[in-house]
Amino acid sequence: MHYGKFTATASAGRCRACPVSHLGICAAAGEQVSASFSSRARLAGFRAGETIVPQGEKAGYGGIIVEGAVKVVSITEAGAAHVLQLLHPGEWVGPVFPERPGVAWDAANDVKICWIALPALEALMQKEPKLSQALLTAATRQLNAQWDWAVLLRSGGTLCRVASWLLRQAKEAGAEQGGCGQSEVVVIDLRRRDLASLLDMTVETLCRALSQLEQRQAIVMLTPKQAAISNMGVLQQIARSEHGAGEGKAELGGSLPHNSELVKHSPSAASEASSSGA
Repeated sequence: MHYGKFTATASAGRCRACPVSHLGICAAAGEQVSASFSSRARLAGFRAGETIVPQGEKAGYGGIIVEGAVKVVSITEAGAAHVLQLLHPGEWVGPVFPERPGVAWDAANDVKICWIALPALEALMQKEPKLSQALLTAATRQLNAQWDWAVLLRSGGTLCRVASWLLRQAKEAGAEQGGCGQSEVVVIDLRRRDLASLLDMTVETLCRALSQLEQRQAIVMLTPKQAAISNMGVLQQIARSEHGAGEGKAELGGSLPHNSELVKHSPSAASEASSSGA
């Protein structure tokens, strides 16, 4: 089974220079345990759209995201794909034990993963309790994030969901870079179709919601893949306000006012809406 291209052998020295050594599992496990992990691991590269761990097939590997983003996808018997979660550097990809997972992990963009064979991981966890604890903590954190997201999808309107997702992405970027400022630029790793699936809306509704956030001067779409948060307070208010989100959802059913002003500021967003299936 193909599990990406091995780009390098991990090592303790590589761990010290690794961009995610201060995040998630590595930070919780500590330098000594991380060194033991890296001695058994490899760096694997996956191209955007490539399946990292297939759904329903016995998994042989798992690992920690070093670069890029990974989407967790559920594929129905009819073949429909639903994006459930987006994982970032420092988070775990795949199952921890050899099993047939009920979801798939796909590369949202080009990614690098510190990749380890699951039998070697299981043996190391028995030897290093700190690693077991770090993995359990990471799994719990990712599960809690999924629960929080499920609540938001049930209670928040369209604008609330999009604003909340942008804020979460900005927070993730700030954690990786050491801070989050007023003019934070959010990189949208997912294709519009995948992001719409994650947010439980149509592609057209997603594009209109981004336009409305721009009209309210909460964000500026620099490119179809980059949203600058121009007013953090306004974006936070929209994310918090279920009443405002409901109003926004109703507004999205009608025509979009001042569209010419939006196109003037971000023509790339308009072109993205016209090719929303991409």
